[in-house]
Amino acid sequence: MSRNSKVSSRSSKVSSRSSHSAPSSFHIDIALANGEPLKSPADSGYTSARASSSVNVDVSLDAAYQQWKAAAEASRSVEELDHSVEECQAQLKDAKDRLTELETHRKPLKRKKSIMSGILGKSKQNVSQVVDTTSSADLADARSGVQEPERRLAELTAQLQATKVVAEKLDECFDILKNSLADGPLPSWRYIEGNEEAISRAEHSAAKIEATYIDSQKTTDAMLFAQNAVQSSHHHYSHAMFLLEGVCGSHRSKIAAIMADEQSKEMTYKEAAQWAQKAQICFNECLRTLEPFKDFLGDEAQGCDELVQTGLLQAVQLYNLNYGGKALQFGITTQMQIMLQKQEAVFERLTDFAVAVQNFTKHSESVHREMRHKRDAARRKLVALWMNDISDYSSPSSPISPL
Repeated sequence: MSRNSKVSSRSSKVSSRSSHSAPSSFHIDIALANGEPLKSPADSGYTSARASSSVNVDVSLDAAYQQWKAAAEASRSVEELDHSVEECQAQLKDAKDRLTELETHRKPLKRKKSIMSGILGKSKQNVSQVVDTTSSADLADARSGVQEPERRLAELTAQLQATKVVAEKLDECFDILKNSLADGPLPSWRYIEGNEEAISRAEHSAAKIEATYIDSQKTTDAMLFAQNAVQSSHHHYSHAMFLLEGVCGSHRSKIAAIMADEQSKEMTYKEAAQWAQKAQICFNECLRTLEPFKDFLGDEAQGCDELVQTGLLQAVQLYNLNYGGKALQFGITTQMQIMLQKQEAVFERLTDFAVAVQNFTKHSESVHREMRHKRDAARRKLVALWMNDISDYSSPSSPISPL
């Protein structure tokens, strides 16, 4: 296997990942809002982690509650709609595959040579006739089978996008409702015997879950940053190896090696060294971000320590061997071979480490999603107690039973 193909094969283990960014803040248009700034209530510990710092609303308690209920229902519907869209996409694919199969199920049938074909000449000898072995009814049925899933998919996709827009307002709606309660007179039912204690317990539980959710959010953000950093490091390091393969690799073309002038070789060595330096910088950023979570990497923590000890600057050392005043030193060929072998070993460790970071990032994202579900469930329970709405407890999508 060539050096290039090996680098490509190893690099494919590390999937690219788009960088993570926090959603932008937004404002909810409510008919009863008058635009006056809302007073800042005391932080109870369960305000949304990404809530806008200034919510300019002064809305009635009931209107705020209805806004929250709409957003909560939309949030619970997103997952179901996602599943429906995936099912419809699969149905559409099957329908298109069937139509394609029927349309291509046509065989060319050559006409038999006749006496007349000989008279007309060679230009008429190779005339062929396409015979459609598929009935028109089957094709019409297959085309209809594609149109229906296409229409359904368009409807579901539009519905999903509209639902997501409403669902994205859930956190802000919760804060608006919470602030409406904090700044206005408390509802009379709060003073009923047992209600105040139940609300206090629910608020305490929601605050604890909110804190855990925020921690999982911070961990996920850090892991996404570390993943991007180590993937960038892996990319830069593999590119440095690719450049070095052309000037000192074991699989380089002998003709290319002979034809290459010394100035061109030096520029290539220098460029490879620069890419290695970029790889080292990105790797250092990854390590800095991972420092609080290093224990979570398990066995890969040792591989990380080895990478720290060896570093990623083998291309820089190769440049110095050739152009750092030691070009005529005895044994330089042996030293270069050792350095190239070391580079291969470092690349193996870097790839394994990048995969480990990637896997832990996926796990962190999964935990974060789970904690969000728990946080939203705790909030639903709390809001039901705030608003004395027992119907929220009976919702089939709410896993929390009343106190």
